[in-house]
Amino acid sequence: MRELSIFEGLSNKELLMVPSFAKGRLYEGGEILFNEGEKMEAIYLIKSGQVKLSRLFKNGKEITLQIISSDQVLGENALFSDSEHAFTATVVEDAFICACTKQEFERLIDEYPQVGLKIIKTLGKKLEQFTKRVDSLAMYDVKGRLINLFFHLSEEYGIESSKGVTIDLELTHQDVAEFIGASRVMVTKALSQLEGIIKHNKKFMISEPDSLLSLIS
Repeated sequence: MRELSIFEGLSNKELLMVPSFAKGRLYEGGEILFNEGEKMEAIYLIKSGQVKLSRLFKNGKEITLQIISSDQVLGENALFSDSEHAFTATVVEDAFICACTKQEFERLIDEYPQVGLKIIKTLGKKLEQFTKRVDSLAMYDVKGRLINLFFHLSEEYGIESSKGVTIDLELTHQDVAEFIGASRVMVTKALSQLEGIIKHNKKFMISEPDSLLSLIS
């Protein structure tokens, strides 16, 4: 559990107690942790792998809200609400995930209050990210939303090299389309206009990350 940032500051003795609160297992790509509309019952600690958060609208369009990767918490809203999940969580890359019931996590926070403070900080960060996503969807055309998406993905998942910044996620054009609320055809067309700046070969690479946002300013 030491690799999860919410447990930073706990002593070795305290860390040994954490597994008693959460049970972990390996999830395969394609498995669903929970569906939109299901009751919030657990908090998930992502130790490795990736999980996609998405919403399916009445017109059949799916929008990807976020990709959750290692060292992140999922479902923490259950601590503050008895409502239903607002999105579906799907494992997209084999992941080792620890699940903890709401009652168990509340007991964990009672014993280690600093964990609760870090949960509140993660909620604040997620709210900020979602606000930026909504602003992007409202303000920009497909090309602008695409540029804005890659800028933020490069900040969160980027690996720098002499050739540019590689986004450490295996995304298809369809995946990108679901992120920005567009069709795959529209994304492919917009990417062709950015050829030379954004390249794709299993993973996307941005050759000129510093100039990316200036293209929509």
